[in-house]
Amino acid sequence: MTVSNLKTLKLTHDPDLKAVAMEWTGFSSSAQFREANENVLDLIRETRSTKLIADTRNMKIISLQDQQWLYQDWLPRTISAGLTHAAIIESEDFFNKLSVDNVVQKINDQLTIKYFTTLLSARNWLRQL
Repeated sequence: MTVSNLKTLKLTHDPDLKAVAMEWTGFSSSAQFREANENVLDLIRETRSTKLIADTRNMKIISLQDQQWLYQDWLPRTISAGLTHAAIIESEDFFNKLSVDNVVQKINDQLTIKYFTTLLSARNWLRQL
């Protein structure tokens, strides 16, 4: 079920997986990036989802300020909202891969994260949990 289709993010909820899925579609300004992620958090809370699929294949670099915001502000609130597992479909953009890895390294095992190359493999992993 598509919940939101922002300029740079398609946001859906999959009740069978108890997961929120975010599909990034290009470059986001800082304001767009943060607004989109706030929508993700709202949907996680609203649906009581414990899993997240982050499809970053078409995403571009995340600024250092937004990386810090993710791991210092957004992720702690998301984990408090009940998120326990995240499946990341890796970006095709080298710099985005580095950005995402930088954020993931700072989480300190508060969230189980696994990387995938396809949506199907990410969904299959989450289905097993």
